[in-house]
Amino acid sequence: LAGGYDLFKSPKSSPLCASDYLPIHFPMDSIRKLVKLEATKRTALREVDQDHFWNDLVNDTSLGAYFTRQAGVHAAASAFDPHSLDIFCATNTSIGDLNRLNLLNAYLPSATRKTLTVEDVVLSTRNSGPMFTTVCYQYNGQLALHFCMADDFATAKSLRHVADIFEEWTMAVI
Repeated sequence: LAGGYDLFKSPKSSPLCASDYLPIHFPMDSIRKLVKLEATKRTALREVDQDHFWNDLVNDTSLGAYFTRQAGVHAAASAFDPHSLDIFCATNTSIGDLNRLNLLNAYLPSATRKTLTVEDVVLSTRNSGPMFTTVCYQYNGQLALHFCMADDFATAKSLRHVADIFEEWTMAVI
């Protein structure tokens, strides 16, 4: 690979991991039922209705719906413009349950083999633009979430704010 794509430290480096993408579209009517905006007071109020959240807002997660979405993604792949991610946008990625992949199971803290124990795993992403990414995965029975954004577009305080809001919403819908 030429032109900087062959060097890990290059801004154009090839990824250690590449992933497909899936556009998620939330109907605004569903969001409006959960978040009430008051323009005069400049406030937003969360009103969580469990039935509405799980039945109206959460996308169909069936295997058939997944294949339908993926067929659309692959059909549109030739027209993808990477510069479309040069604006502030939110993305989510997940490798899923690492135990089901069976890559580190021999090294789990609960494993009988004790020459090496992998207590925790950290997965992240490298963002060079304003794209905001949530990395989600499960290891050793624990769900992990990492919020990632390029230094030029976020501070530790702003990422902490995002994490706090996420925790509030999680507690509201669980």
